Amino acid sequence: MDEKGYAHSKIIRFRNGLTLRLVSLTVEGKRRDHVIGIMDMPDIYIHYIYQKRWSIEIFFRTMKSYLKLDHIKEDLMA
Repeated sequence: MDEKGYAHSKIIRFRNGLTLRLVSLTVEGKRRDHVIGIMDMPDIYIHYIYQKRWSIEIFFRTMKSYLKLDHIKEDLMA
């Protein structure tokens, strides 16, 4: 990361055998934590993926609101 932020991750192993990764990033003074199962991807890529995903979620929420849709029925998707 650049001088505006930093990233680091920590592997967490649970007693039941589950292994997850905590990715912590600080970007422009805002901390972001992601718990993921991906072990072989650089921390900053995780941030970019979640950033893009969040943009898509916001888009769909806005469209549903604009179109006054409470839900999308499965038969419309097929």
